[in-house]
Amino acid sequence: MRALLAAAVLVASLVACAEGGEEVATTQAPSTHTVAAMTAPSVTEEMRTIGQDPDDVEGPLDLKQVAARRQGDLLQLEFEMWEPWDEAVLESMSLLAPGANRLTLFYDVDLDGRIDYRGRFIFSEGVLSLVISGRGQAFEPVPVNRLDEHVVSVVHAVDVFFVVLGEEEIESEIDLQVAMRSEFEGVPDRAPDDGWIRVPLA
Repeated sequence: MRALLAAAVLVASLVACAEGGEEVATTQAPSTHTVAAMTAPSVTEEMRTIGQDPDDVEGPLDLKQVAARRQGDLLQLEFEMWEPWDEAVLESMSLLAPGANRLTLFYDVDLDGRIDYRGRFIFSEGVLSLVISGRGQAFEPVPVNRLDEHVVSVVHAVDVFFVVLGEEEIESEIDLQVAMRSEFEGVPDRAPDDGWIRVPLA
């Protein structure tokens, strides 16, 4: 299945969150495309690729585990917090930038250990969305599914990650890696604590 690339409104500026939490301003307007969102039942019990994190920080964004599965061009992710949490903790005035508390998904699509794309979970206008950007591209928000008071699920296409500036495709039939970082009232947490979650292509 291939995602449809569609021209959309150019974003004047996006704030990139580096893995260490440092903010980096992007001055060049990225191209904006659509990442096809999908719905699927909860499959955490079937996901063999899981990154876990201990109950080690205070607050509602203490990550417990992140589970991932890739089937062709679709990536399904579920993550769980140790404590019940409300989407409003990630509230922002706009989808263009996260609020004071942050939840960020990192993607490494070429297995070099570096962040290629970032997906920010942002609660705006009563909706929780995943907003992905990186490599000079920005994608339209992907809706997020709340499974219970601890667990969230999202499914989206990843083939667009392997298109270089909308001109040519690079090899997409490979594994990729993900990791997640949260920040609540200035205190960070990460799952896994170190390294990446390898997501095999199936």
